[in-house]
Amino acid sequence: MIANTSTLKDIDAELLERYEIRAPRYTSYPTAPQWSDSFGPDDYADHLQRLPDGPCETSLYLHLPFCRQRCTFCGCNVVISKKPELAETYLAILETELDLTLQRVPSGTSLQIQQLHWGGGTPNYLTPDQMIRVHRMISDRFEILPQAEIALEMDPRVLNRAQVDTLAGLGFNRASFGLQDTNSEVQKAVNRVHSVERVQECIEWVRSAGFMSVNLDLIYGLPFQTTASWAQTLADMDILKPDRVAMYGFAFIPTKMRQQKYMSPESLPGPQQRFEQFLAGLDWFTAHDYEYIGLDHFSLRDDELALAYRDHTLQRNFMGYTTRAGTVLFGFGTSAITNLQSCFVQNNKHLAGHERSVSNGQLPVERGMSLSRDDQMRNRIIQELMCFNSLDMSGIGAEFEIDFASTFSRELEALHAMSDDGLLTIEGDRIQTTLLGHILLRNVAATFDAYLADETEAGQAPVYSKTI
Repeated sequence: MIANTSTLKDIDAELLERYEIRAPRYTSYPTAPQWSDSFGPDDYADHLQRLPDGPCETSLYLHLPFCRQRCTFCGCNVVISKKPELAETYLAILETELDLTLQRVPSGTSLQIQQLHWGGGTPNYLTPDQMIRVHRMISDRFEILPQAEIALEMDPRVLNRAQVDTLAGLGFNRASFGLQDTNSEVQKAVNRVHSVERVQECIEWVRSAGFMSVNLDLIYGLPFQTTASWAQTLADMDILKPDRVAMYGFAFIPTKMRQQKYMSPESLPGPQQRFEQFLAGLDWFTAHDYEYIGLDHFSLRDDELALAYRDHTLQRNFMGYTTRAGTVLFGFGTSAITNLQSCFVQNNKHLAGHERSVSNGQLPVERGMSLSRDDQMRNRIIQELMCFNSLDMSGIGAEFEIDFASTFSRELEALHAMSDDGLLTIEGDRIQTTLLGHILLRNVAATFDAYLADETEAGQAPVYSKTI
């Protein structure tokens, strides 16, 4: 999609206010707040035993929760420590968790990894020897396909060349750096201070080591960001030249994230300012040969993510937009999430609880959910909207053997109102978002979220970030 934001510069403030809701990012449906602690280890084991015989395309996520210090914008599950040896016990538990899980997979199922991701926390908190140990845990137990995407998140403040060389030797081919903002005042406000030059050096290291793709995370809506400072952050992208960019809106949820309670709301850009910051980013990236993928993701037009978007092979999971999501996704480590298509499972969020379960020979399940047919159908719809900005209603009807118009009459009524507001068009059996709807994809997708609709009707407080 070629961005033309000129028509959005003076968008009606009332319309923005109306669409500034709290909604999921839809890396899953149903979303995590709907899962239940009544779903336990035995339920997970039962779903594992139902995996079919034969090759099974697999995505695998490892959660490595350790960080040297806490960034106040971050909502990830982290453990703060400056002692790398703290990870030793965790890695032993992680290896046991792998074995406990695989013991419950049918012997005829061949799990073939086409996407491997280390997240955190700070994966480069580990020493080179620990990195080798973790990778060996995986390669000894799974078949890693030759074309697999092997990626990790990196903190440029604590990265060294020995780590990069080790990771390259292990086959890692994609790196993601948390940059957030390049302005010193903003960086201090969120406790994430590093120079552009430092990030540039780290990018040069991974590129020279053979990594094929570099992603940068940016955040708009942070404390003390101004139009001028944000413009400079965008201009700095011309120095860093990432292949992909994730430009997130800051999620200010002090009731959920204790580290944010000391932030002054007055220091944060308001909805109109946040929207203008997003448009500035959209303008900059699309003017510099980046494809606007969806939500807040951009990719160089010759990058495989952009190609997947244009070819309609893009997929979305807990690792974001991807070209190689597997049939199943396994998550290992504290708070990690598994998606077997028939269920979602989340591990214990606390280090001690996770260790206790695994040490007792039990899968460390904290909560989960078995998916009904309605869940699977709505998940399919939301995936199509989030990945392709469109929906083939007749295709969904045929796939699930339903009459789409009657099954989703309430949703279609809401979509017609969005059409009147300029977010989408409805022509025949196809729903297609406009540029405004592309930006507000979460709002469009939320129309099909049965649980969110029930929460709204019941007056329950949502736990999600704002869509603008």
